[in-house]
Amino acid sequence: MKYTKFALAIAICLLCGLGVVALVRSGVPAVRKAVCPYLGGRFASTANRCITRSCYARHECGHSADAILRCKDLKAGDPVAEVYFQLGEPDGEDEGRTWWWASKLQEQKIVAVLEDGKLKALSCPTRSAFACAGARLSRRPRAAAAIPRPQEAG
Repeated sequence: MKYTKFALAIAICLLCGLGVVALVRSGVPAVRKAVCPYLGGRFASTANRCITRSCYARHECGHSADAILRCKDLKAGDPVAEVYFQLGEPDGEDEGRTWWWASKLQEQKIVAVLEDGKLKALSCPTRSAFACAGARLSRRPRAAAAIPRPQEAG
């Protein structure tokens, strides 16, 4: 009897674990987004997937639409893998400098100097430059004010 309860408990745990795995792999965006932080990842809504720190080794970090929000989390000495995880795949390289668009507006760049597998220097644009533009993108459009129609001659 003692072993039967133990076996039953293990079976229930295995079924619950399989259920969680099935939910995560199901493709339901809300589930993937909720579970992603617990996996140490960041959710990419456009790709509907969780990007983890192992993305650098697999060349699967994607392009970030809001790299400016993660730029401040980086510091000199961070591994290149962490830079790519936070900012995504670079958008270009110029004269030994790697750069990313700071936001999907593509007006300013984040520029990094990467040497010997580490972040040597980083230039993040200020968020205030994006405050107005970001607000325009994130808010729902306002209802258009009623424009009075000219009176028809009648």
